[in-house]
Amino acid sequence: MRRSILILALALAGCNDLTEPLPNLAGSFDYVSFSSEFVSLNRRGTLTIVDSDRRTARFEGNYEYTVGNAAPFRGQLIGAFVTPDRIWFRFLDERAVFHEADLGLLLGNGDIYFLGATYEPSGATFSLRRR
Repeated sequence: MRRSILILALALAGCNDLTEPLPNLAGSFDYVSFSSEFVSLNRRGTLTIVDSDRRTARFEGNYEYTVGNAAPFRGQLIGAFVTPDRIWFRFLDERAVFHEADLGLLLGNGDIYFLGATYEPSGATFSLRRR
């Protein structure tokens, strides 16, 4: 519960001025998610992140992914650094689905959460690979 409050506070506050820039997150990533329980979370696509000011924790971007043979889903995303090596983000048209990941130089791995009355793990995982 404490972690979810911190994450939501970062997102809503527009984030803080930092004395040291955060890692450069801008660029394109291959996005793959997997869920044995929720077919709609089996996705494959691309995220493009725009990080216009590395002294704030916020970032934004665009996504495109497919689920199986369905038509692509496209839209915008927002996110923030939780720590210099951990991020969260959500697709703007999915208000109750959040992604949280440990991020390395070229690769990130994380979990997908549902936000309802509480912040609950979905059991789905995802990876990001810098293009």
